[in-house]
Amino acid sequence: MSSIAFCVIKAMLPHLAQASRDFHRWRYNEMILETYQMAKKRKDTKTMEKAASSYAKFNRIDLEDEQAVPYDLIVVQPFTATDDPSVLGIKPIPNIQEKIQKMIAKYRAETIDIEDVEYEEADLEEDVLFNDEIENAKRQL
Repeated sequence: MSSIAFCVIKAMLPHLAQASRDFHRWRYNEMILETYQMAKKRKDTKTMEKAASSYAKFNRIDLEDEQAVPYDLIVVQPFTATDDPSVLGIKPIPNIQEKIQKMIAKYRAETIDIEDVEYEEADLEEDVLFNDEIENAKRQL
């Protein structure tokens, strides 16, 4: 029995905030409509106009309804992969692969002195290094 209740709570919990928001929207509309009715009985056109304006603004009556996107009508565009820069209107560089290989060789030659090393954990004695800061913090408390 408790697992069923848990499942129900788990299903409803994400919708709780939205339900609360929907309630407050409904309550606001009810209050505005009630205000309008009271103003109408008193023949108070100024308050009627304010209530109607507030109702229209809150419910966004002045805006067009959003149209649902017809996903079923969207056509996937054909895509052909290419390494030809002329497709973009760029002039191709002659012998580009040779130039790339020369640049790679040049930069590899410049970085020969770089040595890969294994990572090792730093053995820091934090209590020795930061002793003054720890004691200052204790004094401030």
